[in-house]
Amino acid sequence: MLVLLSPFLALHAQEKEERAFQAKTFPLALVLEAAEYANEGVWRPDWPLDFPPDAFKVQAGKISGCTVEWENFSLNFRLGSEDRVEEFPLMLNETIAQAVLVYGDFGEIGEMVLTFPAGEDPWKLEFPNGITLRKYRDSFPLIIRASSGNNWFFIYLSGSVKEIVETWYDEGGVPLGAYRYYLTEIYKNVKVREIRDFAKPDGLTNYFYDSRGFLTEASDPLSQYKVLFYREDLPRYWERDPSLSPAYGAGNFSLQWDSNDFLVRLRGEPEIAGSTGGITPFVDYRYEYTLDEKGNWIERRETRMIRSLDLLVPSSGTIFRRTLEYSE
Repeated sequence: MLVLLSPFLALHAQEKEERAFQAKTFPLALVLEAAEYANEGVWRPDWPLDFPPDAFKVQAGKISGCTVEWENFSLNFRLGSEDRVEEFPLMLNETIAQAVLVYGDFGEIGEMVLTFPAGEDPWKLEFPNGITLRKYRDSFPLIIRASSGNNWFFIYLSGSVKEIVETWYDEGGVPLGAYRYYLTEIYKNVKVREIRDFAKPDGLTNYFYDSRGFLTEASDPLSQYKVLFYREDLPRYWERDPSLSPAYGAGNFSLQWDSNDFLVRLRGEPEIAGSTGGITPFVDYRYEYTLDEKGNWIERRETRMIRSLDLLVPSSGTIFRRTLEYSE
């Protein structure tokens, strides 16, 4: 009996292992796009509800580095010579990630390291011939070597001016996953308009932008995020429907900014959440700041207004701290 079952057990183990590898893949071309435009701002409407949209922005001066700390987390944004982005945060598969870029002697990217504050294994990506942001599509096809834990992968990128095809392989050459990106040109910038993840039956994600190239909507069959900007790139109205709603901040929210572009209040209107008929928690957050000598905030204290006995009772919320490094 064991002899007869052993081939099926081995096949099941192989399929399970391949599914585990598939769960680790991520859209690399989307990471490269985030690196291309990180200098223009890293916040997107699919970021967590509690994270400050202006965490890496300043009102005065020019910064070369910014470290944001809260609870047990820390994220960095850093510029090197010629204002090249060396470190930046991003959302990747609904998880916050930290990217570090390693440049060569001629300004080309030779390596990228992705770490996750949640404790997942980091990723190291190697670009054998180096790539130059905003020009790497001219070098197709590309082969990137990647590693995570004790596993090695190869990523093959090919395409044209309108699309990118990305295929992941294990070290033995077995395909593990594939993505197809459809591109669009907005305000002289090339950005992803649509991603199809072939490992998922409904793996289609769409992106919409305003005339300035700011992302205003990201949606897939399980989630949807929309934002309306106010004063350049400050979000004013924010609609969130995460795939894990309502626990992850589903609802419609308005953000109030003062005349100095400091966020002073975030308020969420209750709405029906899912088919269970439950109501999302009432959200009313107020913010106070400590400023440095240039007038930029280095600490943000949150007060959460809680409904109790028909009253709004203040309660301590999350505290964010920033370390700013100025280039002047």
